[in-house]
Amino acid sequence: MNLKKLIALPAIPLLAISMAACGSAEKPSKEEVSNAMQTYLQPMMEAQYGSEVSAILTDDFYTCLVDEVYDDFSAEALQAVVDGDMEAEVFTDDDLQKTQEASAKCAAEVTGGQTTED
Repeated sequence: MNLKKLIALPAIPLLAISMAACGSAEKPSKEEVSNAMQTYLQPMMEAQYGSEVSAILTDDFYTCLVDEVYDDFSAEALQAVVDGDMEAEVFTDDDLQKTQEASAKCAAEVTGGQTTED
């Protein structure tokens, strides 16, 4: 092995780490995602289901929802939520499925299982 190769050898792991860091985005905080989801979903829920349903879905609902999906969503998907870009092509079918399941679970938790018809 010549001297040039020996000198370059320690730089290889650093190069790999720096390249990996360039490709991975940092996830926004859960609070940012929760606030963004509430901003996006609340008017939509009110328009579709009325103000009674919208009023039931408190901060606890959105916090629960984010807690349920945060670890499964990519950093890019979470950032799209924060940016309000719900049409971004970073969401997978699995993301949508998990969101639906989490929404049902969290709605039941925060309402104690009651609906507006009770």
